[in-house]
Amino acid sequence: MSARDVGHTLTAFAQLAESGMDVDIEHVRAVIGETTRVAGRATALDASRIFYAFARLAGSRIDVDNTKAVQAVSAEAIRVVDKMSARDVSQILNSFVYLTKSGVAVDAKAVQAVS
Repeated sequence: MSARDVGHTLTAFAQLAESGMDVDIEHVRAVIGETTRVAGRATALDASRIFYAFARLAGSRIDVDNTKAVQAVSAEAIRVVDKMSARDVSQILNSFVYLTKSGVAVDAKAVQAVS
């Protein structure tokens, strides 16, 4: 699975949950586990998409521990910050807000680097 695939798959799970459908938590956890493996190859757009999916999952009350995955993508966001568009930056910062409100720890260095 690529970083792009991870972002799209997590977003799909979030959309299903938001629409009221049951989502198999083990499948979500498997994809989140994959996130840590592919984070090092994520582009700015991939990082943005993955953070947004994490925020949507948290907002849809899917209870998964994605702290390691958030940290892995945060590290990659710091690495690719100079390649981010204004849209990527905006989406990532909004995702950080939603994640923090949902109780997910967000790396302060990533917030500083992106902002």
